[in-house]
Amino acid sequence: MALTNRDPGGETSKRKKAEAALEKRRVFQEAVLDCIADGIVACDREGTLTYFNRATLELHGLPLEPIAPEEWASHYDLYEPDGKTPLTRERVPLFRALKGEDVSAQEMVIAAKGRPARTLLATGRKLADSNGNPLGAVVSMHDITERKQAEDALRKSEDATRQSEERCRALSEAAFEAIFFSEKGVCLEQNATAEKMFGYTLAEAVGRHGTEWIAAEDRETVMNNMRSGHEGRYEVTALRKDGSTFPAEIHARMMRYQGRAVRVTALTDITERKEMETALIDSEERFRALVTNTEEIVYVISRDGTFLLSEGKGLSRLGLKPGEVVGQSVFDLYRENPDMLDAHRRALDGDSVIAEVDVDGNCFKSWYAPYRNQKNEVIGLLGYSINITEQKEAQERERRYQERLKALAFELTLSEERERRRLAMDLHDHAGQSLALARIRLAAAKKAAGDAGLSATLDEVSQALLEAVHETQNVVYELGSPSMHALGLDAAISEWMESRIASRHGLKTEFTADKLDARLGDDIQAILFRNV
Repeated sequence: MALTNRDPGGETSKRKKAEAALEKRRVFQEAVLDCIADGIVACDREGTLTYFNRATLELHGLPLEPIAPEEWASHYDLYEPDGKTPLTRERVPLFRALKGEDVSAQEMVIAAKGRPARTLLATGRKLADSNGNPLGAVVSMHDITERKQAEDALRKSEDATRQSEERCRALSEAAFEAIFFSEKGVCLEQNATAEKMFGYTLAEAVGRHGTEWIAAEDRETVMNNMRSGHEGRYEVTALRKDGSTFPAEIHARMMRYQGRAVRVTALTDITERKEMETALIDSEERFRALVTNTEEIVYVISRDGTFLLSEGKGLSRLGLKPGEVVGQSVFDLYRENPDMLDAHRRALDGDSVIAEVDVDGNCFKSWYAPYRNQKNEVIGLLGYSINITEQKEAQERERRYQERLKALAFELTLSEERERRRLAMDLHDHAGQSLALARIRLAAAKKAAGDAGLSATLDEVSQALLEAVHETQNVVYELGSPSMHALGLDAAISEWMESRIASRHGLKTEFTADKLDARLGDDIQAILFRNV
């Protein structure tokens, strides 16, 4: 049998050698690509992922072994550079490169599951064979997270510095103090207040030594404080451009400004404060002179009852000297005077109290007011007491005098009533009876007389006598009711109302009494009848 050559020219062997060489080259290339720090991803012309290197797995937080592309894509999310806006498929660098778009330095954020987000810089291009037929696309991704963080930190630092300087300048310009920035005593900056306060423009102020704003007698002090870096407050006499001076307070400290170590000095015009201090001292002296020489007592008591102030000549009536009880407790000194202490407690509770209290036989009228701090909290009480002992004694003398006058007036009234009753009784018993008897006799004489003319005259006289009887009765009732002694006050009032009201005015009256005369004496009954 003839042998046939099945592999003419060794084509199979050559192909296998080529495939082996190709595989060896692929393995070598992948090994090289796995050593690159940037992530590399490739896809075919259909967009199916065909390759990603080791760095890609690390960047995306994926396992370091081959996984299916659909599983790989489910492990992370892609965002725009803001880290919030999802990256659409049209914006994914790999697919942009596949469409032939220019992808150079495109930033994106990748958020792998369970790992911090990373910022990547992607560069890609479309792949084609030697004939220009599309093969797919490849993208490299460089991790720029640290760089972005550093840039953000630098930007924030620059923004913070700029904002700090802007705030510093704004605060400086808005300050009520004159503010200077100086280096080694030489002025670098000043605010608007400094220009208004001293008269130097900024151009005039820059380059001048700080002591030029200070009067000659205080310049050495200022220089020493500059050299030593003194940061406490102290007072000087400031010097304006026009040569005038004014009292000032300086407060300075060292700080960084525009990268330089500078001394910031705040200078305050304390003219008003000095004037107020002087006025306050004068006021305190006048107040102390006033409260020391006043005839009353002025005092201040703390929240716990301790005397803080006790002044006034009125203390001498209590056997005390001004200031003697300062430091002592009012609750201890006057524990035997609960009324006074009660008034104090009410004032300490926030009430304003006016009270009259007796202290060691002296009567005082006192005003207590809460003593409050700037937060409106009660921290004590203010007291002012006037000794009204003599006034109260005078009032008592006046009261007794008034009582005596009332008693005398009462006695006088009773005397008048008794005299009226006597006159009423006399009129009733004598004049009234005589008139009545005269009418009776006149009536008898009329019957005996036969003369018609005389009879008419006798009728006229009888009528006159009747009118005299009525007038006498009226006078008797004006002076007092004769029947009151016999029948009582209620009967006398009823009789009077019947005769004076019913008969004269036609008004029916009724008077009801509950044994008035059983509880009242004759004099009181007489006065009550007179009032009716």
